[in-house]
Amino acid sequence: MASPSNVPMVPRDGKVEILSLNSGLTFELVYENGDTSIGHDIADRVVGRDRGVVYSVRKGAQAIPVVSCTVDALEFTNGSNATIVDVMEFSGAWAAAARTTGVSGDMNTVTVRFTAAKSSVGDSANAVVSCADCVGTWEFAEGEPGKLKLSWEVYGAMTRTGQA
Repeated sequence: MASPSNVPMVPRDGKVEILSLNSGLTFELVYENGDTSIGHDIADRVVGRDRGVVYSVRKGAQAIPVVSCTVDALEFTNGSNATIVDVMEFSGAWAAAARTTGVSGDMNTVTVRFTAAKSSVGDSANAVVSCADCVGTWEFAEGEPGKLKLSWEVYGAMTRTGQA
């Protein structure tokens, strides 16, 4: 068994990719701000109390994890190449992207994968979190530069890989 890593993750290690597995399309985010956040919560807690004293804690509704990050806004669409907005909305060059498999329904979903390139700085493997069946939204904010805040709700499996 390998020793635990002593190499912290830093923004320059990170890479975020959006994959449409059924269509084979992959989009790597560029000009991102290094603020990727992956939240993972346990199920809602249903707490039983007897006159204010806890006597039971049960699992409630399944939690919906969220992935988010911010990128510099470059353009909303492009006649020749996919933009992040095209990817988020399944439009333009990503109009043919098919939903990934997993949860049923009529929403288009993607896989969002975060990779921290740690094998180049002493670890035996990269650290990867892959989130399946994600539904994304985007929000534009003016500024110097303008920003796109990207968010995905994770309805499928969240898997992690790293050192063995």
